[in-house]
Amino acid sequence: MPPEALVDGLFTSQSDVWAFGVLLWEVMTLGEQPYQARNNIEVLNLVKSGRTLDKPDGCPEELYHLMQQCWAYRPIDRPSFKYCLDSITLLQSRVDELLNEDDSL
Repeated sequence: MPPEALVDGLFTSQSDVWAFGVLLWEVMTLGEQPYQARNNIEVLNLVKSGRTLDKPDGCPEELYHLMQQCWAYRPIDRPSFKYCLDSITLLQSRVDELLNEDDSL
């Protein structure tokens, strides 16, 4: 849950961007539970202090950077969903290019 939801009970489209960042993390960890082995109070304190989830093994740096942007403490500092889509589309095209280069070897 984003900090503003935990502290003030506010839910906006920027809260959804936060959740999207967590979804990306879950995909890259093949479904691991965020903040594993932590109780609700510990998670609350971590989120309120601005601490984010660690970079998943094998996660491209560009994708983790997008996750971190989604987890910006202040909602206004989070990207739009359009920006997220554009970033993922660019990353996908780069992956396709790398795969095509590898096939030509």
